[in-house]
Amino acid sequence: MRGGWLVLLCCVLLIACTNPAAPPPDQQAITFTRAVDLSHIITQDMPHPPAAPATVIQRNASGMVKALAIGVQSGTTLRLTPIPGNAPRTVDMLSPRDLLRPAVVLDLRDRAQDNPSYRLSAEHIRDWETQHGPIPADSIVLLATGWDLRWGSPAEYLRIGDSGQSAVPGVADDAIALLRQRQILGIGIDTPALGSEPAAGWLVLENLTRLEQLPPVGTTLVIGVLKVQASPASPAMVRALIP
Repeated sequence: MRGGWLVLLCCVLLIACTNPAAPPPDQQAITFTRAVDLSHIITQDMPHPPAAPATVIQRNASGMVKALAIGVQSGTTLRLTPIPGNAPRTVDMLSPRDLLRPAVVLDLRDRAQDNPSYRLSAEHIRDWETQHGPIPADSIVLLATGWDLRWGSPAEYLRIGDSGQSAVPGVADDAIALLRQRQILGIGIDTPALGSEPAAGWLVLENLTRLEQLPPVGTTLVIGVLKVQASPASPAMVRALIP
């Protein structure tokens, strides 16, 4: 009898060693062949929203930065959209899982790069899905418009109209509705504004750059933010890991 239990135990251990259970997706190792920096360099003369304070950089005698004053929505930024009926969401509440997410990329440069009135439509999203498959839930959707090429000219990049809003490529309301159905975690764009109200509870990345270097699928985003207490937004450093 004792020998029978010993044989059974050996069989169980052998099965466990040869067929290990796959770890949950959030615990799987991330492998990549290259990384792309999707963040703009912070400079004193970089574009910033009209209502935001100007960036001020103080340097010591050798030219090294010793102090920095910057608005929470200046430079490449992450902001959190509120959830009605819930307490305000702030960046200090974000978990590591929120800031390490899969991403898909829609390359819209042929339509948007020289067309400030362009808006991503639900039809354009469905066309992309026909070629690349459904947009996964809990992913971040990145929109490459090519508008980031204007970053060096703040007036041209921001294109502030009489309404005080940026007139730049963005997202139509029907596209926001479709992406909400896809249950994505957030959206990112290489312009200063989405052009439509994002869905409740999304992470929104704005003023990204170099999105055209990413493949349509397979990218993992690593998002770094300042853990500012009670702030719904923060300057961000965003890296893309590409398999």
